[in-house]
Amino acid sequence: MKKSELMGYLVYAILFAVAIVVGLLVVRPIMGEFADHAPINYIAFLVIAIVLGIVLNALLIEIGHLIGAKIGHYKVYSWTCLWLGFREKDGKRRFAVQNYDGFLGETKITPKSEKSNPKAYIYMPLALFLLEVVAGVVLIVISDSNAGPGEPPAHPTWLWWKLLGIIVLTCGGIVYIYDIFPAALDSKNDGYLLTVLTNKTNIEAYNDLLLAEYKLATGQKIEEAKVYDKVTNFTSRINAIATAKAIDEGRYEEAISIVDKTIASKNDVSSYIYEDAVAQRVSLLILSGNFEEGKKEYIASSLEVKKHIASMGTPAAVRAYILVSGLIDESKSELENALGRVDAVIKKGEEKTRESESKLIKTAIKMVLEKQKDWDFSSYNLNLGDKKEEAPDTEKKEEAKTPEKESEEEKGE
Repeated sequence: MKKSELMGYLVYAILFAVAIVVGLLVVRPIMGEFADHAPINYIAFLVIAIVLGIVLNALLIEIGHLIGAKIGHYKVYSWTCLWLGFREKDGKRRFAVQNYDGFLGETKITPKSEKSNPKAYIYMPLALFLLEVVAGVVLIVISDSNAGPGEPPAHPTWLWWKLLGIIVLTCGGIVYIYDIFPAALDSKNDGYLLTVLTNKTNIEAYNDLLLAEYKLATGQKIEEAKVYDKVTNFTSRINAIATAKAIDEGRYEEAISIVDKTIASKNDVSSYIYEDAVAQRVSLLILSGNFEEGKKEYIASSLEVKKHIASMGTPAAVRAYILVSGLIDESKSELENALGRVDAVIKKGEEKTRESESKLIKTAIKMVLEKQKDWDFSSYNLNLGDKKEEAPDTEKKEEAKTPEKESEEEKGE
């Protein structure tokens, strides 16, 4: 088990333990004794308090990121809290319902200058949580003093205000434990950034990454993408940009060499990143014409890597599965299964890479059908893998175009 996976299990165990301890030792006794005096149904009260605690703390974290970004001289081009927020499009901010890489939200930023520093971006959510703790403690103390003596208390409603404060603070504690945990987890967290951004060099690298991601998101050209020889979960994101740029420009060998750096750093990255790098390598070898080498790589890969490819959870994995199913295993049914997953995988991925990934997958499908000439997939849209109901002849002709012809037409336009 990798260190990052162990840290993930550990933090979830801590969150679960906090919830159980507070629920059994604090919340349950109050609810059990004074349920008859609840202002509303006590179960409904509990649900409302938990939802309020989650929403409030999600907002505090992302508002903290927003304020910290302004203090640190960053531009915010996408802000999401529980799937709702805004993003920059055509130079304007627009409301959006979107996925995010974070526990309860994500604030995407890009540096405005060389002086941009992410420390305020990291610390402001914690500062807002401390204000929440102060407010919560004040509410609990006031509630205790106003409840009055006796069985039941003279003013039992105040105990429910106390309980509300306890539940909201507990939700906040759970959310912030995840956010400040000093390790890479399954979603972005500020604690991991604190461990990475310990010196000026790493801050500069982080700003380079943010700038590159912003350019990709807004359709701007990246003149030069940095490549790190020693890859971690953090620097793998920077190398992924250079890999995508090389693939888009048809420099497969260069892209493979960048992916190899991640594979060589197996002990420094999560198993997910490592397995996806192998899937990327297998697909790029085959797409670049090195079929035998790609086949050999796939056969020799571990069971975990093969499961990752078969799960088709990333564009690299689904691309590799298409090529493996069609050219190595020669299974038409498995290729059909892969085609059915393409659209969902592309939509789940980053919006900035959807067009590029669609073209790569179309190239992979075309390569398979060139070998398996007796397989009929005319009812499938080779751009996205959707099965069409009734497509006009003109549309079928458009779909039959090769990626090379499409790019020539795009250039002509």
